[in-house]
Amino acid sequence: MKKVLLALTVVLIIVNFVHAQDNWITYKIDNNLSVKFPTQPTNTNGDIEAHTKDGLICFVSIIGETDSVSLAKIIANPDFLSSLKNVMTGRQKGVSLGEIKSGKWNGYPCYNVDGTNDLIKSLVSFYFVIIRGKIYLLAAAMPYNHDINEKNIFFDTLKLN
Repeated sequence: MKKVLLALTVVLIIVNFVHAQDNWITYKIDNNLSVKFPTQPTNTNGDIEAHTKDGLICFVSIIGETDSVSLAKIIANPDFLSSLKNVMTGRQKGVSLGEIKSGKWNGYPCYNVDGTNDLIKSLVSFYFVIIRGKIYLLAAAMPYNHDINEKNIFFDTLKLN
């Protein structure tokens, strides 16, 4: 019986997430990428963010830009991942992060890291993707009582233009 209830709960959550994204607002970051926000995003000093009523905060920024050759050299540096982590802990007071995981998104290098921000009492997640000399940052924050995987509701809307 517990397995049936758990399966039903998972299905309802997935259906709600898919349905929720239908109403989300597509935002063109630049000529490379677009993402969907749950509400009308605001632009604060070049950083784009939106908040939901239940406490999910979605954020997008371009945190670095240079020519592709120079960026490839930077990425190859063994200290690159710790530098990304330092950027995030330096931008937000109270942030504590776990291990950065690397991978590929549509053939482009990507990195993600989860953690907490004790000052705003939130779980946080950062997702970086590097395309044509730019380092894009997507971030999500949500109250402690949420599942950190809610970040994927936002991160999964990222698409190439």
